[in-house]
Parts: sequence; C-alpha cells; structure tokens
Amino acid sequence: MITVPVDKATRGKMYDFEIVLTTQTTLSRTFKMPLSVDPAVDEVDESAAIEAGPSLAIMKTLLADRHSVDTQFIFTADKTCANVGLWAHRSILSRYKAMDDLIKKSLKEQVAREGDVGPLTIRMEKFSLATFACLVYYLYTGTIKRTMDTSQFAFNQQDEAVVVIKDETTGRTKDRIHWNPLSADSSWKMKDVAWTDLLFISEYFGVKDLRDECLREVVESIKDSNVVGLLFEVGCFFAKVKDAGLDYLADNMESMCDEGKDPFENYRDHKECHAMMLDAMRYKSIPVSRRQNYLASTIRSLQICN
Repeated sequence: MITVPVDKATRGKMYDFEIVLTTQTTLSRTFKMPLSVDPAVDEVDESAAIEAGPSLAIMKTLLADRHSVDTQFIFTADKTCANVGLWAHRSILSRYKAMDDLIKKSLKEQVAREGDVGPLTIRMEKFSLATFACLVYYLYTGTIKRTMDTSQFAFNQQDEAVVVIKDETTGRTKDRIHWNPLSADSSWKMKDVAWTDLLFISEYFGVKDLRDECLREVVESIKDSNVVGLLFEVGCFFAKVKDAGLDYLADNMESMCDEGKDPFENYRDHKECHAMMLDAMRYKSIPVSRRQNYLASTIRSLQICN
C-alpha cells in the first residue's frame, strides 16, 4: 500500500485530484475538518519492497505519465543532457526524508524567487540524468534497472543540442553535430548506470535498501583490474568496500606487484594514498583465517539486508 501525505494531495482546503471515485451521491471537494498547520509526513518502510502485481503496474504508469507530474529535475553538470528535464511526483518522492527535504528547500527558494507559479524545477548538480533516473525508477517500483529505457519516464526536451567542432590550430569549424541523448541511435546515448554511481546516490538520498544491494554488488565485483580504484574512489567513503578491497589486495599482493609494478602508482598524489598503503600492509600481516572470518561476516550482513 502506498501512503500519500494529505498536504501532497490538496491545494488550500480543497482536494487536488483529477478523478475521484466515490459511493456517495454528492461529493464536496472541501474538507469538513480543517487540516493541521503542519501535517505529518508518512515515510515508507525502506526495508520493504513495493508489492508486485497491479501496484507495480500502476507505479510504472505514473512514472511515465506526463499529465500528473509536478516536479521537474534538470541536470546542470550533465552536459550531454543539459536540455533534458526528468519529471516526477512530489507525493511519491517525498516518502524519503532526504528527497522531501530537497523538495521543500527548492520549493521555498522558487516561491521566494518567482512567486507560487507553475510546477517545481530542481537543479541537480551532483548526479547525472541516467543515475538519477535509475534512482527514481527504484523509488517508484522497488526494482533496480540500470539500463535506461527512456519510454518509461516522463521526459521533456528542448530543441536538440548543437555542437560546433573547432580546430584550435587552424581556427576552422567543422560541420555542426546534432544529437538527442534520449534517442537509442544517438552517439551520446545514456550508458548503463554503474553500481558505484548508484551506491553514491542511494547513500546521498538515504535509500538504505538500495544502498545495501549496491554495496553487495560492488564488493562482489572486486578483481585485479579494479581493486585499487575501488579502494580510493569508493572505499574512502564506504568501510565495507575498503575492508573487502584490502582483503583482496592482501591475498593477491604478489601477483599485483609482479615485476616491480606499483598498484598504487595512479593514486600516489591522492591524500589517502599513504594511509591506504599502511592499511594494506596491516591487512597483509593479519592471519588469513581472521581476515576471512571478518570478510564473511561483512558479506553475510549485506545478504541479510537484502
């Protein structure tokens, strides 16, 4: 069951629905009892998945419905999708506290700047369109889908973006390139969302069940070619990834340092490089049985969360 806060379904003292189903012969759009000044916001149990079946079908329909949406997200840091807006419903997103706080803050700023006009527009500077859309899909359906299907979302788009390629040496410009990032044929089409990107955005918005699944996937993906990168780029923020990465590094140190190779070379200027090298040496000195027991408990805790 999806619970929508009263203040998200009203305008003033009137219900704000396009269609109302009722068994009464007459229906008043106004309340018999006044709303409280500050209605309580119901939050979902983030450990419980959204029920499958008709509810899932309804949520997918809502996700792509251009007529009922009231909030637009634009992505200023995502240059290839700067002319694309992703629409959603405040009443659904607001079930998560961090998202509700963002909506309230943005709404307050927009009203102060423009007055109470039109739908809400929120600028996203930390995440790409594809990553945010993946999160939104999960919030609506409880399903992780890292491959973008643009037909399943309510997008709006300005004229196709135009690029003029200029040769800095000669000053000459080549033919202009038009692209549509939402088109499946576009050279700039959105790629599958990485588990690490989904991990960071789920942590940022406090979607704990999604975060735990991403942590499990990242830990299980560790291998020779990515272990050091994951240690610095993800492990510095997530202890479970760091522990799993250091354990893998300790078990495979000889092969990774074969013929004088330095696995830390690309991160020697990273502020955590020295500390990470010391941690790697410390892990190497811990008996394998102790490390394996600790890592097994870490993986078990991630599986229990799911």
